[in-house]
Amino acid sequence: MAGGYVTRLDRSGVILQAPSQRARPAVWRALTLAFVGALGIKALILAGMGAEAYEAKRADLIAGNGVERAGALLMSVDPLTARVAERLGPHLP
Repeated sequence: MAGGYVTRLDRSGVILQAPSQRARPAVWRALTLAFVGALGIKALILAGMGAEAYEAKRADLIAGNGVERAGALLMSVDPLTARVAERLGPHLP
């Protein structure tokens, strides 16, 4: 019970101790890894294609169906992605 515990009193008067139901660090680690991975992929695509071609492809997605529009929203260029792409650009062939 190193992650903490919660003490409860059940209906019969018995004291019960159970592990805390907080989110485990592995969950946060996995979410962080997914976020950083998605950011890296976006930055690599942006640096490889160039900003104009990237926005043209994104405009095609915006004109598509609902799933494509959601993808276009996720692939929008945010300041962090643009900054990482600027740093990666000179290192790509």
